[in-house]
Amino acid sequence: MEINNRNKNCTMSISQEVIEKIAKLVISEIDSVSSLAQSPIDIRRFLFFKARPKPIIVSTNNDMMMVDIYINIKKGNKIKEVSEKVQELVKEQIQNMTNILVSKVNVHICGIN
Repeated sequence: MEINNRNKNCTMSISQEVIEKIAKLVISEIDSVSSLAQSPIDIRRFLFFKARPKPIIVSTNNDMMMVDIYINIKKGNKIKEVSEKVQELVKEQIQNMTNILVSKVNVHICGIN
């Protein structure tokens, strides 16, 4: 999947893997996140396409991007604060680096380590 960003004079295509890599880099710098977690398994995708669960899922709709992130947090941190920080930083960095509008960043807390 590629995400297209159209400008007056040109079109830029950014692969989904690049967006995932940006999100991973941002998350790795947040101290209260212990690790990325796997997303729930979509049985149809797993059976028919042999798709493996990913910790970051990027989807687009009408030039808007939505990102789902599955993480584990460190013990002693407040879930709401960690989630808001992840949302804010991931959205900000993706928009700054790609110039693509991010409509949502959904953070799923899968565990506490």
